[in-house]
Amino acid sequence: MHTPQRAGLWIVAIALVSFLVTYVLVDRLKLPRDQFVMGHVAITGILLASYFASAKTRWNDLIGSWRRGLVGAAVAGAMMLGFVLTGPSSPPPTGWALVSAIVWLGFVYGAIDTLLLSVFPVVACRWVSGSDLLTIGQPKPVWLLALGASLLLTVTYHLGFPEFRGAAMMSALIGNGIMTLSYLGTGSALAPILAHIALHIAAVTYGFTNALPAPPHY
Repeated sequence: MHTPQRAGLWIVAIALVSFLVTYVLVDRLKLPRDQFVMGHVAITGILLASYFASAKTRWNDLIGSWRRGLVGAAVAGAMMLGFVLTGPSSPPPTGWALVSAIVWLGFVYGAIDTLLLSVFPVVACRWVSGSDLLTIGQPKPVWLLALGASLLLTVTYHLGFPEFRGAAMMSALIGNGIMTLSYLGTGSALAPILAHIALHIAAVTYGFTNALPAPPHY
């Protein structure tokens, strides 16, 4: 049975693993970005799939109203694009290398990060609180619990990247906080998923070698 206590243990366990994934693959092994994403997708993906299966989470429940999700994605995505465009730029790859970067570092990397940092904590906190966090138009105090879990995961995950051990961590907290709020505000996981993918695609095409939202950069 999926109890509040069990959901809380999942949050703690995945927070710890999120740090170990980035710390070992990036800080210790210094894997190239493509290889890091491969390991991240494999390890994090298996854990999240196990959690969503144990919580009997259905895709339709995550999506909710796709119309509200698209509106939320447009608002949050515009803010994420603005963040990228205020940072440093660098030439993107060309040809098939660009297509591959957009698919792998944009869509895949962006999606797995969103599931970890925004979708999972909201779903888990629904169990921890024993209530529905996603009643549209009715913000609840328990939203603070979901947002807090999202920010906890943001910290543990990004601490594994040397480049985020400093002022850059605040940018990660603000960005992921906005995307998690887009989920809470719309009731649709499409909002943070599409916004995070837009963030990564912008980072790949605008600042391939140095845009902060798509680490690691060695």
